[in-house]
Amino acid sequence: MAQNSTMAYRLVWEDKGVIAKFWGSTNSAEALEMLNAVGDDPRFDQLTWRINDFLEVEDHEVSPTMVKYIDALNHVLPLTNSRIVVAIAVQRKDIAELVQQLIAEHPIPGNLAMFGNMNDARAWINTRLKSGSIFPSATR
Repeated sequence: MAQNSTMAYRLVWEDKGVIAKFWGSTNSAEALEMLNAVGDDPRFDQLTWRINDFLEVEDHEVSPTMVKYIDALNHVLPLTNSRIVVAIAVQRKDIAELVQQLIAEHPIPGNLAMFGNMNDARAWINTRLKSGSIFPSATR
């Protein structure tokens, strides 16, 4: 998917994973757009991990309606690919509070976690992937 230069995020695809890097002033509509872009990408079925990097976000506008859509996608995407583990790197308190809500309601407990830096996020993903026990049977 081509990325518009006005978006405050970009997707960086790696082997079996993707990093969604956000910066500057973002909003929940962009987070929803990112989830849709990842879910619509042909590589989605092969993904085993995703990192949402919010470390360079300076301002984040939250729409309660968009948060509900994000929560809905967080419930739907694992139904089509239950192998994905998601680490979220964040330090801003307001974003961290939203992430805590999403973690509490995630449909596959233990497959979503929050960290204060990218090194810890990557380490957690590597540990989860190596354990092999995180992959529930596919629902397809």
